[in-house]
Amino acid sequence: MKRLIFLLAWLAFASVSVGAVVVDGVLTDVETGEPLVGAYIFVTELSSGTVTDADGYYRIELPKPGTYTIQLDYVGYEHQQFSEQIRADKKLNLSMRESQEMLGEIVLEGESGRRSLSQPNVGTEKFTVAQVRKLPAFMGEVDVIKAIQLLPGVQASSEGSSAYNVRGGSSDQNLVLLDQAPVYNPSHLLGFFSVFNNDVVDNAVLYKGDIPAMFGGRLSSMMEVTTKEDTKDRFSGRGGIGLISSRLQLEGPLVKDHLSLWAAGRVFYSGLLLPMMKNPGLKQARLTFYDVNAKLSARIDDHHRLSLSGYTGQDYFKYQALGRFDYSNKSATLRWSANWDSSFVSNTYLIGSWYDFQVAGQLAGLEGSWVGTIADYGARQEFAWMPDSHNKLKIGLSSSYKIIHTGSAEMYMDEDSEPLGVEIPPTSSVESALSVANEQHYGQWTFKYGLRASLFNNLDSAQNHSYYWQLEPRAAFAWQFRHDMSLKASFARTSQYLHQVKTTTAGTPMDLWRSSNQVLKPGICDQVSAGYVWNFYKDQFQVSGELFYKWLQNQTDFRDYASVFLNSNIDEEFLQGRGRAFGAELMLRRDVGKLTGWVSYTFVRSFLTIDGINDGREYSSSADRPHNITLVLNYDLLGWIDLGLTWVYSTGQPLTAPESRLVISDYGKETVYPVYGGRNQYRMPDYHRLDLAMTFHLNKGKKKRYDHDLNISFYNVYCRHNAWKIDFETDEESGSQRATLTYLFSIIPSVTYNFYF
Repeated sequence: MKRLIFLLAWLAFASVSVGAVVVDGVLTDVETGEPLVGAYIFVTELSSGTVTDADGYYRIELPKPGTYTIQLDYVGYEHQQFSEQIRADKKLNLSMRESQEMLGEIVLEGESGRRSLSQPNVGTEKFTVAQVRKLPAFMGEVDVIKAIQLLPGVQASSEGSSAYNVRGGSSDQNLVLLDQAPVYNPSHLLGFFSVFNNDVVDNAVLYKGDIPAMFGGRLSSMMEVTTKEDTKDRFSGRGGIGLISSRLQLEGPLVKDHLSLWAAGRVFYSGLLLPMMKNPGLKQARLTFYDVNAKLSARIDDHHRLSLSGYTGQDYFKYQALGRFDYSNKSATLRWSANWDSSFVSNTYLIGSWYDFQVAGQLAGLEGSWVGTIADYGARQEFAWMPDSHNKLKIGLSSSYKIIHTGSAEMYMDEDSEPLGVEIPPTSSVESALSVANEQHYGQWTFKYGLRASLFNNLDSAQNHSYYWQLEPRAAFAWQFRHDMSLKASFARTSQYLHQVKTTTAGTPMDLWRSSNQVLKPGICDQVSAGYVWNFYKDQFQVSGELFYKWLQNQTDFRDYASVFLNSNIDEEFLQGRGRAFGAELMLRRDVGKLTGWVSYTFVRSFLTIDGINDGREYSSSADRPHNITLVLNYDLLGWIDLGLTWVYSTGQPLTAPESRLVISDYGKETVYPVYGGRNQYRMPDYHRLDLAMTFHLNKGKKKRYDHDLNISFYNVYCRHNAWKIDFETDEESGSQRATLTYLFSIIPSVTYNFYF
């Protein structure tokens, strides 16, 4: 261990320059004053640069005084290049202006242009909301989660769902953060919308492979969503009115240059949606939700900032065949950011996240209700030290206390009977971690490496009390062997101490969580990735490809004929084993010009091997969908009309189907039991869909404080009947088994009027 610490320290200090000068500052939007996160600052004479952090802060060490050419690049903003004479250490605050050209239909940018070549972030996609707004929207609602589902390596778990699978992993293996607070069910309306209101999101990053050492707790991916930090120096707002939903966001300074506040709300009303449903039961359902976001930001001085952000959302869903689902998400984050000097910054977070649900209706053949809750309280401290322009060292400490009440039920035989109570005992646990990481730049080479040490302690009774720990190394490099080409590779070990009880592949509020204990051991994933990037035709086009392989331990699945509902000993229904996933991702993208977009292809296989399931033979996991094709195009017509198109195709989802039936007679009463074959040996039909959108910018080219646009979109243009679920029933006349396919939508038109002031 001492040798490891010595090696990290030596590498961090190895390239400290003598006589160097330091330039640092903050990069902001010239109009709003908001910090620009993840912008690229490039020094031509050094053939290298740096990236701004979460506060827009940057630091560059120059080898000697002199005149240097500095370039600024940020997606959706005008490129800047200027010369600056540097004679000594200098504070240089910079600003950029949003591009006045029509934004393309590019929803997501991996790492655009030159920056993507030098960054060692394998499987990382970063995007801003300005690039999402003209995407063909599901029912008129633009959604960042729907946007990332168009990326290579990412697949929606089911029709319209916010749940997604990344590189062959299940949806519960994805960590979702909203202002650093974990969101356990990031969806509205059983997954058809996400909790992220597009008006308040500043940027989002998806890590598909090389998750930073600062984070952990999930095996497949992490999506980090950050809301707007500062507001304009005047009162302003934005909103939208649609056929089925409306939203409004207001912002303004409370104390000029020191204290600001924004708040946003959104409401969904289903009166116009339900008649479009093909399912007769859904036509009579009740569907509605609302959510509210707010953020108070204080700029104490040039070096210290304080912010308090919060979210609350509630869903109400009633469907005769399923019963009533009411569930809510809440989160709060207090953040203190400090720039102690030109090379040392820190961020301190106090975090809370809460999720609860209540289900009422038919459960296990009885009338009753089922409730469950999750409470997560956490704190994290981050330090970033930049001893020179070649190194950026990060140290992180975090701890969270979780209380998980998987569920309790009250069931009634009839209206006059006493309730029958069933409860899965709640669990409490503490999960802590210490991480150290460094990023180094040397000419054509960039290295990133780190180590995360995690500790999990289940605080239940002596029977279940248990603790686990894990060392999670992370490493990556990028080699820009030509000015327009680079090779990348990474290795990451991740661990997951929480397990989800998934009742369906489509995702419902009753997909519950359980903590690791003596029965359920934490999952472990080792992933290697390798990639190639080529920019050509003056950086207008980019070809990229990545290969990956995962080895997984302690993967969880239900035993055959498991009893899930109303089972107080639900841990006994799980079995654990090993898994593997592998695949390839290819993408051709164009970022500039009137016609922009990308086409991508993903090949992925995902398998599990668990003793006691499928006779111990390897079988497909629920995320094993080998082929996925995505086409995203946008055309700028006449300078004020955007035409957008998306087309997606994927192999059908695996499912377990009955192959025969067993009839048992008891005192003249016959009971039919399905007899299943191998686990996940069959597939649902392949999925494909075409969406179209038109956005009319009504004030394009006019200098007015008030702006507005009209979005018209069509979901599922050619009315593909994609399967949402398949039920197996017994035909009353022939007695044979038959499969019944349920689909949700044919074509859905939507119109949304957006305004900005």
